[in-house]
Amino acid sequence: ALSRHGLLPRAHAVAPPAPFGGDFSGGPAQVLRQVRKATDQADWRAVFDRLRHSARALWRGWSPVERRRFLRHLRPLWDVHRHRLSPGSARDIHSMLAGGELTVLAGKLTELKAVDVIDVAWRPRGRRRAIRDRFDLVVNCTGPLGSIGHSIEPMIRDILQKGYGRPDPLGLGLQVDDDGRLLDADGRPAQGLHAIGPLTRGAFWEMTAVPDLRGQARDLATRILADRA
Repeated sequence: ALSRHGLLPRAHAVAPPAPFGGDFSGGPAQVLRQVRKATDQADWRAVFDRLRHSARALWRGWSPVERRRFLRHLRPLWDVHRHRLSPGSARDIHSMLAGGELTVLAGKLTELKAVDVIDVAWRPRGRRRAIRDRFDLVVNCTGPLGSIGHSIEPMIRDILQKGYGRPDPLGLGLQVDDDGRLLDADGRPAQGLHAIGPLTRGAFWEMTAVPDLRGQARDLATRILADRA
């Protein structure tokens, strides 16, 4: 398994940990220090759950520079603590690691060619020279494309090409105002077009959990009904 940092998702606890009631504030570096200090007092899962509920307010208060700094340096840590494995899956993976069935490497894929087998070139993290290996099968597990501007989804391409919407400054999704309305190519709210969920990450960051999505959908429905009244 190859990833940029060689990290694996952390595991959920078998039993729910005691809640953590602390607060977080400041820029990414300050929040990181606060999280590390808090884990001396409480289970890291409880600390992170509390942080997740503060994530939207923190993100909204950060400057564009601070947001980019978070994405560059801290997003991998956020992802492996936010998107956790079930305890059973974690046990299976650690058993495979201990038994030599699975190796996790930190690096970047630089070339892939499918011939009789699959010829792969990858560069270990921190090094300049690539290593070549051969495999029978390669599975791409990178998930959704990170940059909305490179999306090949027909609806997204149509919105961008016709100027009904535009990527947010970080390229995470579509740029929206505080009410979730798409901003067109000129930066004005597009009439009748709204976005919810991960497409609004550039504005709200944490927008993947069911309670977040449910609240966003409720608020949007309320605004649409009010506009039609």
